[in-house]
Amino acid sequence: MGSPRSMTSLVALVLLATARAADGNATRTYLDSIARMVDGGVEGMDAALWASIEACMGDVDGGRLLAASDAAWRGLGHYDNPADPWGSCNASTGCKEYKEMNETTLDVSGVLVYEPCNTVSNAAYYRTAANLCGAASDMSRGDRDAVVAAVAHMAFGSSFWHGSHTRLGNVADNGLIQVIAYADYQVMVRHLVGGVYRRGNATRDRVLLSLSSSRDRPSAADAARGLTDLFLTRPADEWKDYIATIDVPDYFTTFAGVVLELLTLVAPNSPHLVDEVVQIGARAFNLSDAVVAFMTDELLPAQRAAVAELPSPLSALERAGLACKFVGTMLKLGYAFLWQEYFFPCIYGVATNDLGAAVMPMVNKVANLLTGFKHADADQQRCERVYAADDRCRKLDVAPHAKWHESSANGLLDLALLADDVHKLTSTKARAASPLGRFAAPFADGWAALFLAA
Repeated sequence: MGSPRSMTSLVALVLLATARAADGNATRTYLDSIARMVDGGVEGMDAALWASIEACMGDVDGGRLLAASDAAWRGLGHYDNPADPWGSCNASTGCKEYKEMNETTLDVSGVLVYEPCNTVSNAAYYRTAANLCGAASDMSRGDRDAVVAAVAHMAFGSSFWHGSHTRLGNVADNGLIQVIAYADYQVMVRHLVGGVYRRGNATRDRVLLSLSSSRDRPSAADAARGLTDLFLTRPADEWKDYIATIDVPDYFTTFAGVVLELLTLVAPNSPHLVDEVVQIGARAFNLSDAVVAFMTDELLPAQRAAVAELPSPLSALERAGLACKFVGTMLKLGYAFLWQEYFFPCIYGVATNDLGAAVMPMVNKVANLLTGFKHADADQQRCERVYAADDRCRKLDVAPHAKWHESSANGLLDLALLADDVHKLTSTKARAASPLGRFAAPFADGWAALFLAA
């Protein structure tokens, strides 16, 4: 007879399987319907892609992520809140509107979709989640599950928003990317907090890990599991308030933390350069005085002190490799921002959208040459068959935002790989190795594989 713990796990898996059967494997059902919506010549999402997504989500959190995804999609299909009707979140009510507006009804549950291309293109995030599951990783299983779950939840949240134009969809779209950024950041600094190379310093660790000087936040893993629990156990009418109050740092604070941590590792002897980047970034993104003060007075000193306590400093080779990976990752994310529809409205004409679609695989190739990351999914890098009707949606002048989804999904994949490399590079094993060995292990293997493949 098995142990009580193994029996409990078996019962939990049976219950999850029963729950999936009861709601008809809703994730697959809705993703297939969305694919048919934009391409009448297909039966649904590419079968091999779905198989990789299903295997990935089924492997996260004991299968709870897959069950939560089904529950979330089922909640979307049945969402009928008189206080938040379909289509009510628009420019007249203070919500962002996108260029695409082509009301189409799914062949499942009669669900109305306002932005078909901007909805189907979220499959790129599911693809990123599956690719993260398949990538070799140095981070802990808990951290990996947190990153994958956050990406998968955002894929659903963004689909909900672009499909429904509801307040709930809007909150889900804007709130969940913060969890992804926070999860990646915590992977980066995991070896820099107390107990690894020094005696714990509670104040510094709070600043480093929670991006707060006043309190210890729940971890990103807790936030991701909380979302899984939310979709599994609570009705859709209760989702908005929960998502809106998730205790994670705001998007700009977390990405600032990522950038400053990388710059501190790459240029430890040039603090003036990093300080100047803070000021440039503050002006470019109109950051509040409070955020800038936190970065300059608390976060940067904590990061610098933690990096200085590594048993051995990063070698010139390591810093050069990390710099290349940083630039390559930011290239993908920066290109994605061109198509966000918030910042550059003057470039969204017919010719520029065609050009943007043609340039995207070239951007990926240059970025991949810089990072050297191993990408088993060549289609995602070549911008081929990434999602149903991608060739049409990618070029569509009324749907530039579809390129944001595809490019940012690719960039978020590289950001997670970059976080994992920093995690590996700052580990006790890496710091004890020879400088050349430390460089070769985390950095050179990807570039070698890239050139051999070429």
